Amino acid sequence: MIILYEFYSKEAIDNVITCMNYEVDEIVYLCYGDIEERPAKTTVDFLGKYCNVPANRIKFMKLSRKNADKMIDTIRSDIKREMADGNKVFFDVTGGDELILVAFGKLSAELELPMHSFDMPEGRLREYGGGSYSLSGCATCRHIKYTLDMQMELYGGAINKKLHRSSMSVSDETIRRDVISIYNVYYPEKKHWSRFTTVLRDNMKHDGNLSVSQTVEKISASLSNGGGLDPYGLESILEKLTRKGVIDYSKSDGRYHVKYKNETVQTCLTRVGDILELGTLISEREKGYSAEVDAFIDWDGVIHDAGDLFNEVDVISLTGYVPTFISCKNGRLLKEEGSKTIDNGYKNALYELETIARRFGGKYAQKVLVTWNDIEGAYLERAQEMGIEIREPEPPFSD
Repeated sequence: MIILYEFYSKEAIDNVITCMNYEVDEIVYLCYGDIEERPAKTTVDFLGKYCNVPANRIKFMKLSRKNADKMIDTIRSDIKREMADGNKVFFDVTGGDELILVAFGKLSAELELPMHSFDMPEGRLREYGGGSYSLSGCATCRHIKYTLDMQMELYGGAINKKLHRSSMSVSDETIRRDVISIYNVYYPEKKHWSRFTTVLRDNMKHDGNLSVSQTVEKISASLSNGGGLDPYGLESILEKLTRKGVIDYSKSDGRYHVKYKNETVQTCLTRVGDILELGTLISEREKGYSAEVDAFIDWDGVIHDAGDLFNEVDVISLTGYVPTFISCKNGRLLKEEGSKTIDNGYKNALYELETIARRFGGKYAQKVLVTWNDIEGAYLERAQEMGIEIREPEPPFSD
C-alpha cells in the first residue's frame, strides 16, 4: 500500500491535493492536540467522495510541540510498523508546519524515504528524493478535475444555484454576443453608465413584451437631477445600442420608444452593475478559466429554503487550484469634495472581498476589485496591504 504522512493543515486544499493527483491507499495526518471537528470531517468526506480514500484509511495522529525528540520517536515508530508490513511510505510537506518539516527531513534521511510537495499555483508535483523510490514512480497518476463547487465544498460552503438570476447566464452563444455588444458600448461610456441605467430603470420598464415608451419631458426631468448625463448623451448611447442590434430605439411624438431584444439585454440596461460583471465573466472564460457570475455562497454549505447566511460574489474564477474572487464596482467609490477625497464605499468593498476570499479561498486565493475609479495614494496602499489587485475593466471585445 501507499501510505502518505503529512501535516494536517488549516489550508484545506493542502490536505487533499496529492490524493487528487495520485492514487493513495492511506493517509496519516499529523496534528498538534485536538483539531476542529467540522473541517476535519469535511476533509474526510471530500477524500471519500472524490479520491476513493475511505474514512477507515484516514488517521489523525496527535503530537506535542513540547518535546521534538519524543514527537520524532512517535512518528518513527508508526512508520516502521508500516514499512515492516511492506508498505511504501511518503512524506508530503505541502503547507507543512516548520517543526513537522524538520521531523520529516530527519526521518527521510534516516529511513531513506522520499519527500514531496505540490506547487499549487503551478499545479505540479515537486519531489525531493530521499529514498530509492518516488511517488510519481510508484503511485498511479490521475487528475481529478477541480471545480468551483468542489472549492466551496472543501472550504465548508456551497454555491446556492437557486439564487442565481437566469438573466445572468451567458451559456447561450446568442446571449453571449448580445452581452459583448452591450459591453462594447458600455466601455467608452462607463463613467456615465450608472446614470444611464438608473434613468432606464426608473422610467423605461417594459410592459411584458419588452417594449417601453416614456415622454421626453419625464426623461429630461430625470436627467436634470445630476449625474453628468444630458439628453444628448442618453440618446447617443441609445443610438449606439440600436446599431449593435440589442434594442430598437426611436423618438417621436414627444416620446422615447425602446424595445429590448430579450430579458438579458433589458437586465443589463436597467441594472447598474450587471454589464461589468458579465463582461468580466466572459473575459475570465476567454482566458481559459472556469468562472461563475452572480454567485451566492452559503456559509455552512447546507442549502435551506430560508434563513441561510450567504454572501454574493460578483465573479469567481478558477485556474487549476487557485480561485479568484472578483468584486465589480461600476459606481464612483471615491468622491472629490473640494480638496477632500470622500470614501463612497471603497473600504467596505475591500473588507467584504477580503472576508469572503479568506473564508472560502484560503491562502492561495486571488482578490480583485474591478473599477474604473482612479485609486491611488493611501487608498491604493490599503488595497495592496490586503493583497487586493485593483484592475480596470477589460477593454472592448472583438465583435
